[in-house]
Amino acid sequence: MSNSEVRVRFAPSPTGHLHIGGVRTALYNYIFAKKHQGQFILRIEDTDRIRSKSLYAKCIIESLKWLGLNYDGEPIYQKDRMDIYRKYAEQLVKGKKAYYCYCTRDEIEKEKLKAKEKNIAYRNSGECKKYMGKEETMGSRSHTVRIINDEEEDYSINDYIRGTISNNSKEFDDFIIMKSDGTPTYSFACVIDDHLLNISHVIRGEDHITNTFKQMLLYEKLSWIPPKYAHLPLINGPDGKRLSKRHGATALLEFKKKGIIKEAFINYLAMLGWHPRDDKEIFDMDFLIDNFELNDISKKAAQFDYDKLNWMNGEYILNMDIGKKLNLMKEYINEYTKTEIDLSKLELILKTMAPRGKTLKEIWDLIEFLFIEPKSYEKRIDTKFSETLLDILEKIEFSEDEISTAIRSYSQENDIKLRKIAEFIRLALSGKKVSIGIFESLFLLGKSESIKRIRRYINE
Repeated sequence: MSNSEVRVRFAPSPTGHLHIGGVRTALYNYIFAKKHQGQFILRIEDTDRIRSKSLYAKCIIESLKWLGLNYDGEPIYQKDRMDIYRKYAEQLVKGKKAYYCYCTRDEIEKEKLKAKEKNIAYRNSGECKKYMGKEETMGSRSHTVRIINDEEEDYSINDYIRGTISNNSKEFDDFIIMKSDGTPTYSFACVIDDHLLNISHVIRGEDHITNTFKQMLLYEKLSWIPPKYAHLPLINGPDGKRLSKRHGATALLEFKKKGIIKEAFINYLAMLGWHPRDDKEIFDMDFLIDNFELNDISKKAAQFDYDKLNWMNGEYILNMDIGKKLNLMKEYINEYTKTEIDLSKLELILKTMAPRGKTLKEIWDLIEFLFIEPKSYEKRIDTKFSETLLDILEKIEFSEDEISTAIRSYSQENDIKLRKIAEFIRLALSGKKVSIGIFESLFLLGKSESIKRIRRYINE
């Protein structure tokens, strides 16, 4: 394979948010292009006039930008290419390879009902072929365009993942290539664009296999050479069923909002169906590009595991240098909390706190109280020792070591469990039952603010 041949495309439909399956397809296309010094094209398949929304198209672009999956050139929108599709449909009609179908929706529904009563698969009757060459007699009557599929022919593709896959054209009827509203069907627009954009490899989900054979027929009718194919396995949820909204966040940007970092997400996403041959689990994009092979992708459905993703994200955060962690936390706080923060204070917090939090959101939830005083408390506890503890805190230097020594000594000398003291301090300072360590919390808040919050907790 010469590198100049490689041109792949990611072709989402903007009828909803970009989900996990879609972004894995984008990732595999991107990696394959980069591995072969090829091009990665973004094509927005927005021919559905009712369901396609510009908001979803913007979200797709924003999602790819977040992950760094940079496409070549500008996005291609199918809605801007309607004249091209109509041109090729007319070419097929003139060449007697397609025809106008004037059947109404009611007539087609009646045909489908008859087929159901006979317990046979519905196939369009092809009755409207009788009007071929006589179209002018039908005037301006509404019509679709159907491809002529009279001959039985075997089609085979050598799929990178599944090997040889075959089907016979008798499985299809004279299917529609242009709808009555003048828009193309998915398969027709796909073939036209893949050919005109010189797409060399089509990497997409296995749910498109049936479409692929329809498209093979169209390539033949147009006398074009089809691209090479790789059909990816589906992605299931933890319960083994196809991933959907019931499994939680499926829109890509929801993962960003939950504090997943892009490097960890790409790392994990790449392993949903593919794994490096050396069993390495943590790797970067350069490693992916060097080691990725389409024929190493499994045929079996992958299983999305939120716990595994969070673990991997935690590993990335744990091994991150303080400068990058500071920048990521700053960006996350600015985008999702709108909280004014002192960067030098945030840096001190990140340097001081023990490694905790597997996501940026978890870290923020742990340290938010250091910037914002709690307005309520998750729990109230009776503390007879509170005033004495306050006296001790007021007398000591507020270094972390001094705080730890003083509180531990007080716990031992008065036979009060440290856990009980910690629970009281944590609630008083953060309002939560879970936060960073109490010694870190006291030190980072400082003596004045810590004592103020403890007094407020006691007196409320």
